[in-house]
Amino acid sequence: MYESHQLEKLYRLSLVVGTTLDLEHEVAAFMHWLSEEVEPAIAALFITDEAKQELRLVGAHGFAFPSVSRLPLGLNVWRWLAEQGIPVPEEDTPRRYAVPIPIEKQLFGTLCLVSTRPGDQIPAEQRLVSTAAGYLAPVLRNISRYQSLEQRVAERTAALEEANRTLHTLSARLEALVQRLPDGVCLLDPAYRIILTNPRAQDYLVALTQDNEERLTRLGDRSIEELLIPPPVDPGYHEVVVESPVYRNFAIFPQPIEVGPVSGGWVLLIREMTQERLRQERILEQDRLATVGQLAAGIAHDFNNILNVIIGFSDLLLQDTSLPATVQDKIALIAQQGKRASRLIRQILDFSRHSIAERRPLDLLPFLKEQVKLLQRTLPETIHLRLNWTPGEYLVEADPTHLQQILTNLAVNARDAMPEGGELQIQLSRLTLSTGEVPPVPGMPAGTWCVLTVADTGSGIPSDVLPHVFEPFFTTKPPGQGTGLGLAQVYGLVKQHQGWIDIASTVGQGTRVTLYFPALTLKPQATRREEQAALPRGHGETVLLVEDESMVRQATSTLLRYLGYRVLIARNGEEALAIYVRHQEEIRVVLTDLVMPGMGGKALCQVLHRQNPTLPLLVMTGYPLGNEAEAGQVPGVQAWLPKPLSLERLAQTLQQVLQHT
Repeated sequence: MYESHQLEKLYRLSLVVGTTLDLEHEVAAFMHWLSEEVEPAIAALFITDEAKQELRLVGAHGFAFPSVSRLPLGLNVWRWLAEQGIPVPEEDTPRRYAVPIPIEKQLFGTLCLVSTRPGDQIPAEQRLVSTAAGYLAPVLRNISRYQSLEQRVAERTAALEEANRTLHTLSARLEALVQRLPDGVCLLDPAYRIILTNPRAQDYLVALTQDNEERLTRLGDRSIEELLIPPPVDPGYHEVVVESPVYRNFAIFPQPIEVGPVSGGWVLLIREMTQERLRQERILEQDRLATVGQLAAGIAHDFNNILNVIIGFSDLLLQDTSLPATVQDKIALIAQQGKRASRLIRQILDFSRHSIAERRPLDLLPFLKEQVKLLQRTLPETIHLRLNWTPGEYLVEADPTHLQQILTNLAVNARDAMPEGGELQIQLSRLTLSTGEVPPVPGMPAGTWCVLTVADTGSGIPSDVLPHVFEPFFTTKPPGQGTGLGLAQVYGLVKQHQGWIDIASTVGQGTRVTLYFPALTLKPQATRREEQAALPRGHGETVLLVEDESMVRQATSTLLRYLGYRVLIARNGEEALAIYVRHQEEIRVVLTDLVMPGMGGKALCQVLHRQNPTLPLLVMTGYPLGNEAEAGQVPGVQAWLPKPLSLERLAQTLQQVLQHT
């Protein structure tokens, strides 16, 4: 009869326990069943936490839950309950007992009770409670496993969410980086279809591909297959050129994708190199022009020596009034053509930056106003000439004659480019270039510049011709209509003024030449006009002539004797010193070539000046100086006479020097 009663109690337990996976609900249901069916005075349910080596109080009956619900494994449970203020019987009473809750031979928990039944009923009660505990054990195990799994899922979910957040952050950063890269980035799949591009790549692909092309077949002038092979070590990229509608140059850096969802695809880094390529070409052009200039300077030396003889003797013969008029006309023609050749040599020297300049502070604005008036009288009426300027100071250190030559050459080129007329505009402005700022011309240093622009609306210059326009003797004009030295002379004169030059042209629209001169802060000095003097002659003064070329030596000595001077002749510096030692009381002036075998003119002048600081020294040469002021830097040198010698200039220079001694 009693066993049947216990089974009924266990049946009712089965109805309320094991219905959920909520530990709190299941413990509460079990403790309620225990209070109803067993009616203990005190009941405490503990669960073992092996990881923390603790017992945790999860259910209580007959006392309030204490503030501390955990105790170390091995600690006496009854003593701990007593320490928490829970009234438990003495240790030796049968009313107090503990029932283990085992699962698979492991202690999952402990149920402690204080019975209210008589002593003879306690063993039956213990059997009922033990059976109930055995029923509760798998329920608690399932809940524990579920909670453990749920915790792991929560941890994994949290870890995954954190990884996703990190990935999202990295992705956002990577996207921001790619979007703001100064180069284009293009992602291709194995079929060369475009998967991803940044804004810069989208702009570049407009120029490099056909419209709406999803699968790349070509970039510019090259096939995509050609661009995907490893580039050459130098320069380390593939070069792609686009010629129209405007010239553009690109560098392509291919990189294969070997892993990941786009394995077999490609990343293309696209960098525009247009300005860099143009800058390199300009630097190469400047180097080439410098080499041509050195060659031209050497040629000029030889021609000047030849012209010195031709012009010198022609000038002498023209002074002979006894010659028939027909002979004098022929000699005049020889002199005229010799001087024309001399002007061509001067243009070559201007290009090579070795001509002699007399620079001084100059205000460009009034100078240009005067030059424009002159050009308006000489240019055809069909060409409309305008001068524009922005307010400001335009002081430069310049040779007015050279600036006039620059402006004249540019105006003549503009005139020839506008046979039917057009507009020629001269613009003056200032430019302040800061350190680190990209200059308008490669290599141009920082500073303040006076900018002179000459622009026409003429026929323009083809792109294949433009890189050669500053080369001497390069011309596209028909034979007899140009020497090819105009722009070469402009280039040399601008460089001689420590300036920079740039040219831009479009066929059918016109050409713009921009000149940059270093700005000065000094006030210009007033220009002093010199009166045209008659041909002066000497009065038997002795001139020591030093010249290594025999024909030049003969021509120059003849000119000197014609002008009334006594001439002592030396072939080099050593002979000149020996002659000077013997005739130093007689010699009033020394006229020496600069470049000679053995002791040259510069060394000779230095020695003579040390021996006699008051002795006037004149330097002549057909070979240009590396520095136009070099002759003036030699002590005692009072004048510079470029070959071929002019009779008038020689006479005037000798007179001026002798008047001051």
